[in-house]
Amino acid sequence: MKFLKITKALFIFLFTGAFQMALAQNENNEVPQWVKMMDDSNVNYYQAVKSFDDYWKDKEKPVEEKEIFKEKNSKIKEFENEETPKYAFEYKKFIYWRIKILPFVQDDGRILTKNELMEIWEKEKRNRNTN
Repeated sequence: MKFLKITKALFIFLFTGAFQMALAQNENNEVPQWVKMMDDSNVNYYQAVKSFDDYWKDKEKPVEEKEIFKEKNSKIKEFENEETPKYAFEYKKFIYWRIKILPFVQDDGRILTKNELMEIWEKEKRNRNTN
């Protein structure tokens, strides 16, 4: 019985230590600003693109799938910068976001909200019904 209590206490101690180490690692790894901006509905489009371009200016960009399979004997590329594979998913997500959101960008960089898009759609629908 005493062995079970000691084992349980040791397990809790080790689990707590591992959990705190994981939290400390997350605090040290600050997410780039452009990743946060992409998820912000009030972001200025031009500021987000500038932040993205500034971040990747001197870094090796992730490889696209079409580039990997272009050559028959291509191997997975080793990156010189450790942040390239770390943010590869976010890089591709931002490229897609930039293309997808572009039609909704105003001249000042503001992105139309969902309510504004709905109002435009309803207005066009009314205009079509009257014609």
